[in-house]
Amino acid sequence: MANKKNYTLNIAGPDDPIYKQGFQIYAVSSNQDYVQQRKQKEGLENQFLHTIKTKQSRQSTLKSLIKALQDNGWKIRR
Repeated sequence: MANKKNYTLNIAGPDDPIYKQGFQIYAVSSNQDYVQQRKQKEGLENQFLHTIKTKQSRQSTLKSLIKALQDNGWKIRR
């Protein structure tokens, strides 16, 4: 893997910018297409991509996301 960085994940509060500024959704045909569009439109590169199975329970999806974040150097605080 590329350089692993340590990140801390906190729960977003009601005044967090994600609720005020929103976020963009891209129509893409592949992961490479998504990475290219994002880099072109926003000038940002992804830290990592992880596929999420859509037919899982909410709890299984959450565990999968937490594991993916931890595998990429994030520290989860509860």
